[in-house]
Amino acid sequence: MKNKVNLFLFVLMLMLSCEKSESIVDFPIYPSKLVLNCIFNEDSLWRFQISKSLSVLDNSNLNLIDTAKIKLYEDDVLIENLSQSLGDGIYLGNSKPKANKQYRVEVSVDTSFTDIDAIGLLPISAQISQISYAIIDSNYYSDDWGYSYGTLKADFNIEIDDDISVDNYYSITAYYIDTVYFDDSLFYEVYKQELELNSDDVFIDDASEWGEVIFSDEIINGQKFSVKVNVNIWDYKPGMKIYWTLINHSEDYYMYKKTFNVYQSVQGNPFAEPVQVFSNIENGYGIFAGYTSSVQEVQI
Repeated sequence: MKNKVNLFLFVLMLMLSCEKSESIVDFPIYPSKLVLNCIFNEDSLWRFQISKSLSVLDNSNLNLIDTAKIKLYEDDVLIENLSQSLGDGIYLGNSKPKANKQYRVEVSVDTSFTDIDAIGLLPISAQISQISYAIIDSNYYSDDWGYSYGTLKADFNIEIDDDISVDNYYSITAYYIDTVYFDDSLFYEVYKQELELNSDDVFIDDASEWGEVIFSDEIINGQKFSVKVNVNIWDYKPGMKIYWTLINHSEDYYMYKKTFNVYQSVQGNPFAEPVQVFSNIENGYGIFAGYTSSVQEVQI
């Protein structure tokens, strides 16, 4: 019996010794590249963040760059020339983007990095034509101490008149305004409470996330159509206002958002396929893209 045990251990050790172990050379360290992140809209000043990429084996913190030189062109006309950082790799412009304009950005640091550039577009704002809803279930009551409680489940139909002359890339979000009071009740904070949205419409993209449904006009181009969205509100009060936001993305921003959502959804899953987040930065990484938005309120 002892000989059998020894033979088994010998075979096991032999099998383990034949396994291939990963070496550091299996993960080559590529030269660091510049990273530019700039998501822009017509309501805010230009804001850029510049950093450098890290190797998968590099455990250091994100390396932000405060010595960059940034040139921004609107329809090939220079409108911003930035070199003064606010810290943390942040550079703030003096102007705001304009809808239906094309922008080009050029970023340089020093000879250790290849210069990067990107082209981005700010699409024309899209509008919600009409919003209707049907309440599926609701509940509201107040207790003896003056506190109120309510829930509501409803289907909303968001009607959009799509522009046939351009490709549009949409998303819809919703929120209501809520107030939180601190212990002494003398101080309070007003904030936006995002709502969980769900839709089974065939044109809704699978990359939609918890508080946002995303879709393109690929199969509804030029049509007036409705998006049916199911909403659950766990702090319902009769007469409350829901603010619906329709976002129109540039194609690059839409691709970035889709791939980033998928990337986030598989984090921590050892069996998931690797996800490459979309980037439109030439010779580097990151995103330079725009969006416009419009808001319509509904009282329920």
